[in-house]
Amino acid sequence: MTTVEYTRRTILRTSAIGGLGVALGGAATPSAEAEAPPAPKASPSQQDAIHEYYLSQGGAAGILGSPDGPVQSVRNSRGVPGLVQHYRGVSYGPTATCSHPAAGTPTVSTVVWSAGTGAHALRGAVRERWLKSGGAAGKYGFPTATAPAAAAPGASVRFEHGEIPGN
Repeated sequence: MTTVEYTRRTILRTSAIGGLGVALGGAATPSAEAEAPPAPKASPSQQDAIHEYYLSQGGAAGILGSPDGPVQSVRNSRGVPGLVQHYRGVSYGPTATCSHPAAGTPTVSTVVWSAGTGAHALRGAVRERWLKSGGAAGKYGFPTATAPAAAAPGASVRFEHGEIPGN
């Protein structure tokens, strides 16, 4: 399945289950990646890395929800290329855990990939701090670990050039 077919199916599926993308807001989160010098267009195999991670997290029915805009090519502060994909969804499940918020909670996540670090999801306060610091092009670079959806007190997420605390 091509990315276009996948996106088209996701949009149709989202519309069929109540238009979650519209109900939760449709615009992608603005970030410093959009202002950075353009990275080369991602190859289909690189985009597949983000898609494979997305599927491993449950796809549209998982914690990530549905894509919120296209995959973006980015570079870190050292010029290393990577990809960013933003997602919006709603948490499902009976109870909240460290990796999943309470059922019905709107979620906003960003999956970040580079060849050297792999694909990792950023959520919550860690995601917000990372975006405000400049995203991949900022002082932290690419994540080397996935941020839990509801970070435990004192939890932090490792990046190429440091850590961001979860709260």
